[in-house]
Amino acid sequence: MTQQGNLILTTDTARLPLVLRQRIDGYWARYLNCPSETLRQTGNHVFTSPQVSGLFAIKTDTGWTAALSPGIDPAVIERIAALPLDRADSVATAHAILRQYGLTQPYGPAQINYCTPDSITTGKPIPYRPLTATDRAEVARFQAELGRSDWDFADHETWRANFGIFAGERLVCASQVRVWDDVIAEVFTDTVSDYRQRGYAVELTRIATQWILNETPWIPQTDAQLDLVPSIRIMNRIGFQLYGWFMMAGLADSNIS
Repeated sequence: MTQQGNLILTTDTARLPLVLRQRIDGYWARYLNCPSETLRQTGNHVFTSPQVSGLFAIKTDTGWTAALSPGIDPAVIERIAALPLDRADSVATAHAILRQYGLTQPYGPAQINYCTPDSITTGKPIPYRPLTATDRAEVARFQAELGRSDWDFADHETWRANFGIFAGERLVCASQVRVWDDVIAEVFTDTVSDYRQRGYAVELTRIATQWILNETPWIPQTDAQLDLVPSIRIMNRIGFQLYGWFMMAGLADSNIS
């Protein structure tokens, strides 16, 4: 574990229970279209895939597994693999490398973290409530304040739960739960700028995570690029445990989400 100013980045991936780790391996292997055993083989494993438009790579404690579009030089992974994953400034270096290989819209390296009933920490009471269809107008205002709309409030098949903290009638912090492949439930949390650093994001992310653990069969996930200091702090405080890292980037003529 390395101290980076106010940020502590851990590289300890051994804390997740083995059975849970194997279930997560299966999910990512299906995403990459490779055998799950590949994720645990020593060394870096790179292959081309017509299903990928650009690059998608996962790193576990044994090495990187990367799917590339045909024609991308596999040497890009060796250069990414040489970067330290306990440093926030590895993000800028990685993005520069990816662009040299014609890859755009890079994201990562990012920690992938999961939470278990045994690892989640106890929070403090905070007023919140589930968001419903009657909150649609306030959600739209909230998204406008953030300058983006990362989640579709009306898409209940993808976004299975939404929680909010209000200041009067104003929505100031929201957490959403997005389900992937009926296995992973990823938690997204945002706070409007004038209500940050009050602990709202920590508590609401914990509430959403506890809901997943108590009410669903899914595995709670969060991820954060190494230079997103507040997000990594939140994950650490809630009890999320490191599974590995991922990188993604698109081709110049493609769009990636």
